[in-house]
Amino acid sequence: LMTLPPPTTRSRVVLCPMGEDLLGLSSAYDSRYPEDHAELERLVPKETFDEVMERISDDIIFNWPCLLCRGLYWLLCPFTLGLSLMVLRVTCLRDLVIAVEDNCALENRRLQREAGDEPVKVRWSFHHDMFKQVSWIQIDLLDVQTDHDDAGQA
Repeated sequence: LMTLPPPTTRSRVVLCPMGEDLLGLSSAYDSRYPEDHAELERLVPKETFDEVMERISDDIIFNWPCLLCRGLYWLLCPFTLGLSLMVLRVTCLRDLVIAVEDNCALENRRLQREAGDEPVKVRWSFHHDMFKQVSWIQIDLLDVQTDHDDAGQA
């Protein structure tokens, strides 16, 4: 059973995985600016969106396990009863998750500095669930009133 990221709503933009999947992580996430999302256009300029997504994409490319590592882990999987995949998760993929989370945190700190004493209106985050085999990048638009479509969705 494949788990999907939550849908995009008025107060949440979800950037879905687009590339090769490895234990729920993706080699790329949708980096197209959602032109039809009026709330995002109001709060996040296209240039800022492109800069953040470029940094995230560069870090994913840099930290994505090489073909030899991926092949070796999968080849050893039957002999180690799956433990080789856990080694991949703890070694190579951990750096990838940290890099994406750090980029989201960097952008959130920049937004906080710009906001000063005002409340921050946008929050970037990376969501990954190894057990459900799913991940996505999320932009929460914090000053948008949540309507009934957003209720109960994380």
